[in-house]
Amino acid sequence: MVLVLLCVLGTLILSLPVVQTKFAQYTTNRINTEFGTNINIEKLRVSLITWDTSLEGVYIEDYQKDTLFHIQELTTSILSLKNLTGGKLEFGDIAVDNLTFKLTDYSDSLNSNLEVFIDKLDDNKPRKPGTPPFFFSSSNVDVANSRFTYVDENLENPEILNFKDLNISADSFLIVGPEVTANIDEMSFLSKRDIAVKQLATQFKYTKEQMRFDSLQIKTPESNLNGNLVFDYDRKDFSDFLNKVNITADFQESTVAFDEINLLYDEFGKGKKVDFSSSISGVLNDLNTNDLLLASDNTGIRGDFNFKNLFSKDESFIMEANMKNVTSSYYELRSLLPNILGKALPSTFQKLGQFTIRGEAIVTETSVDAKANLNTALGNSYFDLNMTNVNHIDNAEYKGFLSLIDFDLGSLVENNKVGRTTLDFNVEGKGFVQKTLNTEVIGEVYSVVFNNYEYKDIKVSGILKEQLFDGTLVSNDENLKFNFKGLADFGKNRNDFNFIASVEYADLKKLNFINDSVSIFKGNVNMNVTGNTLDNLAGDIKFTKTVFQNKNDTYYFEDFKVSSTFENDSIRTIDINSPDIITGYMKGNFKVNELGKLVQNSLGSIYTNYKPFDISDGQTLAFNFKIYNKIVDVFFPEVKFDPNTFIKGNIVADEGDFKLNFKSPSIVAYGNSADSIEVRVDNKNPLFNTFVSVGDLKTKYYDVKDFNLINTTLKDTLFFRTEFKGVVL
Repeated sequence: MVLVLLCVLGTLILSLPVVQTKFAQYTTNRINTEFGTNINIEKLRVSLITWDTSLEGVYIEDYQKDTLFHIQELTTSILSLKNLTGGKLEFGDIAVDNLTFKLTDYSDSLNSNLEVFIDKLDDNKPRKPGTPPFFFSSSNVDVANSRFTYVDENLENPEILNFKDLNISADSFLIVGPEVTANIDEMSFLSKRDIAVKQLATQFKYTKEQMRFDSLQIKTPESNLNGNLVFDYDRKDFSDFLNKVNITADFQESTVAFDEINLLYDEFGKGKKVDFSSSISGVLNDLNTNDLLLASDNTGIRGDFNFKNLFSKDESFIMEANMKNVTSSYYELRSLLPNILGKALPSTFQKLGQFTIRGEAIVTETSVDAKANLNTALGNSYFDLNMTNVNHIDNAEYKGFLSLIDFDLGSLVENNKVGRTTLDFNVEGKGFVQKTLNTEVIGEVYSVVFNNYEYKDIKVSGILKEQLFDGTLVSNDENLKFNFKGLADFGKNRNDFNFIASVEYADLKKLNFINDSVSIFKGNVNMNVTGNTLDNLAGDIKFTKTVFQNKNDTYYFEDFKVSSTFENDSIRTIDINSPDIITGYMKGNFKVNELGKLVQNSLGSIYTNYKPFDISDGQTLAFNFKIYNKIVDVFFPEVKFDPNTFIKGNIVADEGDFKLNFKSPSIVAYGNSADSIEVRVDNKNPLFNTFVSVGDLKTKYYDVKDFNLINTTLKDTLFFRTEFKGVVL
């Protein structure tokens, strides 16, 4: 009974404010004297019956006499009053309300205020025998309505972290000297950039050299991280956290929302989430992500990556990638990293569809150095390229090696005549789109489909610019053996051709240029012309030592030259000069692709009921040719003219004016033959339409109306109406 009365009396005495204040001052003075700290407690209430303790106004000052910790109210139970008075703080459950923790790096200081405080708890000097280190323990700690800030006065924007609405539930909380350990069961807070951490759980440990977050789980409204995280450092490293504090981490089956990362580093795509696993090491501005497995929508990434200067504004970003397997598309990669890869990917990549890359790459804001295999919907390729100026990617410069394997090049360059291609090229130049392309290529085309024929074994050396090629081509294809040297410009406004081609063998039938059963060409071609259609083509084309074979015969031409010139941009003259083939000219204002219809309309005009073809207005044609050899056989195998055949005429289409003089020793056409042919036609002569002289027949004038050639064609007239023996009209 006496003991109970003493306890009650003691409790009443200790509950007096003056006694509480003295007791708090005694306890804190003992700690401050021992460790050189500045800790103050406004009020301390202790129940000698339950040993419950309540502290109000707990204040820990940093070395700059600013706040390090401030606690508005702390309630707990004392496990040992004796240890408490001896400076060993052993508590049961602790409830903290309104904690303020202000971590500060002061200007020109190597250590934070927390490090200075920890140094006072353990200065690394030998202690007197029996002198224990600072000790604080609690079986459970609950922190509510609290705030944490991290300020670095050496930075342009000093406030780095600002967590409000901080709530923590932890057990096994222990401080021994400078070491802190705790099992954090739940932790939540809201950062100043509105990143809401709904739940954080980890086994936490802090020492002067390391900070560990084992069995770490972090949940935000859209992200979920699972793994382990370790920071290794010297204390002075915190002054340059981004570049000196080493990070070691591993994450498994985690999900990150880019919208939340963008609140810290706005370089990722909006509305995107990625699932990933990875081992992470390095410092934040030189970070390694090894064995990365990442998946987002139609993108999958597996490999090892290094990111340099990821959080630095003063240094250029660099990414080094060992891509074991990266599957994505042009649009997906741009959406994931719009400000990094979005600027470095050529726009032509959009035509590749879903692709897979395996290889190595170094990517900066202005360059890409890559060595990789690329598998796409269009085919496969390998490249070893160094590219610069990739921030203007369609005009980027590059140098290196490119290989295409069974690649649909036509779809990439938007040319339906070009098909699957296999090639190896060394390249140096700039541009990835037709408008800006200007590159030197040296290499070999193993196969390429053009005009539905697969060419093989072509060696290339020259300049590619837009639709221009200037250089050499050597083809050893079985159906096309030739050597090309010069310029071929297929530009939109004007085409230019200035080259020499030596054709050893060309099977025009198998190359799908001519439909005849046999069509073989050999010879030398010297071309210097300009124009983008047959109607505006001007210049010279010269054939030498030319051999042409069709189903009828083999023809040899020693020298054959065609020249095209213009007067006043409308009157055109085509001169043909070959002493052993044909000489003559065509002159006028005419459309090459309408020549056949123009002549047929002119011939048909001698018939009263002929229905002419629709052709362009204003066409005129004057021609005069002398045929020395079987040149016609080449283009019209069914028609044969003997040497010394003459043909001369004049056509004014709009006026219906047609004049023709034709003379030939012999003609064979479509199975019919005639000798000593002379034909004169003048549909404006009032006396006659047609004059025909054949062999020994006397010269006569014929009016075609006498032959009743109604509703007949030119071919019918000339080759299927026989009115005289040996005469074909």
